Amino acid sequence: MNSQPAGHIAIEGHAGVLVARIDGGPHALFDPEIAKQLKVLVDRADRDPDIHAVVFTGTHPDRFLSHSDVRWLQEGGTGFPPINTRFAKLAARTARLINRLPGVRTLAGLTRLKTLLQLDSFHATFLKMNASGTIFIPRRIRPRGRRVPRPLTIRERRQ
Repeated sequence: MNSQPAGHIAIEGHAGVLVARIDGGPHALFDPEIAKQLKVLVDRADRDPDIHAVVFTGTHPDRFLSHSDVRWLQEGGTGFPPINTRFAKLAARTARLINRLPGVRTLAGLTRLKTLLQLDSFHATFLKMNASGTIFIPRRIRPRGRRVPRPLTIRERRQ
């Protein structure tokens, strides 16, 4: 299994704005634990009318997140035969259906379908972020020693 400790999202609130600090460990990896906590955060922000925005930042000094910790995906896919696109679409639709049924989801989560269900839930979280009345904003992190270029003004873009 993965030797890196599970990630964490620390949340602070300030007058209708939440700041979510994502700690993906020393390599700034996105893992299943961060995905779970992200879902809880998005659900909370979407339900609470007093939350207008969520600003995401990272705890790593040089980057927000590197990439997903692919080991959990690889481990979840172990033992499955290669599948074609048609079957992959069917599997994705099945996962979406299973995730909507709490009792079935719990039982299926104990099987080799666990990773597929996690991916579907993660995808649903991003779809909810896109449809939410809350604004979700990534904060850029300036790497040490590098100057972050300022955004161009509208006038400069037209030239």
